[in-house]
Amino acid sequence: MDIIADGYSLAGVPFVYWLLRSCLVLVMIYCGRKIANRDGSEFWKYAKWIVLFYTVVEGLRWGRGNDYYHYWYDVTKADFTVYSDPLYLWWIHIVRALDIPFVIPFSIYSCLLITGVTLVVKRFPKSAVWSYLLFEWLITVSAENFIRQYIGVAFILIAFYYYLNDGENKKVMMFAALITASLIHLSALLPVTLFLLFIYIPKIEKALIPWIYIGLYCVFFFLWDNSYLSEYVAYLTLLDSDVLGSFSSYVDNADRWFSDAGVLEDYAAASLVTSVMTFLRNLYVLYFGCKFAAIDKRYIVPFFFTFLSILIYIIGGGGNEMFVRFSHWHAVMLPIMMGCIIAYYPFEKKYGRYTGYLYMLYILYSFVRSFSLDVPCAFIWDVNVSIFQ
Repeated sequence: MDIIADGYSLAGVPFVYWLLRSCLVLVMIYCGRKIANRDGSEFWKYAKWIVLFYTVVEGLRWGRGNDYYHYWYDVTKADFTVYSDPLYLWWIHIVRALDIPFVIPFSIYSCLLITGVTLVVKRFPKSAVWSYLLFEWLITVSAENFIRQYIGVAFILIAFYYYLNDGENKKVMMFAALITASLIHLSALLPVTLFLLFIYIPKIEKALIPWIYIGLYCVFFFLWDNSYLSEYVAYLTLLDSDVLGSFSSYVDNADRWFSDAGVLEDYAAASLVTSVMTFLRNLYVLYFGCKFAAIDKRYIVPFFFTFLSILIYIIGGGGNEMFVRFSHWHAVMLPIMMGCIIAYYPFEKKYGRYTGYLYMLYILYSFVRSFSLDVPCAFIWDVNVSIFQ
């Protein structure tokens, strides 16, 4: 039976959906291997196909993600949300004034995100296959939901690229990208502030002791209960909604977010196998990611963003929507950190091979599990809606 939303059918053809997703994965594997084997030479010759294919598959989707219609209304309906985020509001007015088809903004959103990822991969070319695949399976579904937030994430990735760059204007471009992220989504001020702290705090590498972060992770994983946060609800409700802008809706429902009612359904249904796989994955990336960052400062931001993403997710009870959203300001660095570990860490030959097997098992498990999920699979050609609305 078709799902109806705002008079439009969400009916899609699962075979087409999974065919396109599988083709995207194959493009990532083929082009990623070419990039890795050439160690970055002729980078854009192959990376452009990943950017193009991802933009088409994601940009032409329909109804995927809880927030899809919210942002569709922004560019198609007479009544749209009045945002306190000036750059995004300006963008909406331009799209409406020029009567731009809604598929163009959605394609631009997807293109910005995959371009941000690609620019970072350009600085770590040997990680290309792993970083792209893990991004596809760990991040894409959330990016389909938290649409405007991931536009901001794209600019944080672009800022990180310029931080790693050697160009004369790298600081100007880095700060321009960070400011852009904040003007698109004001809550980006949190990751932007942390980003700057991580790159400018002197001798931060001395705090990079793996067992500290693994210990904190295990304490929160086994002992934390998100109900501990309920006593802070009263303080949140005192905050001015005019200042908070679009985040005020979460504050207004703070008592829900800090209870079991705020837990996302997908998390509540997570299997024991998924929990064990995720726990082991996190131990792995925290241990080796910390060792990476202690040796090479280029990994400091990816490591700390990965750690914060994991920790914020747990503090929110694992599936609390408000904390999941804050976690995802940092989560995009997780697949990049994981990809770099397998590609660059000087493992003994046999350990490197076993690590590769574990990664493949994790990706294969994520892929197979995705087939079992009842997810919307429609594209714009599956629904009776004009792209010019």
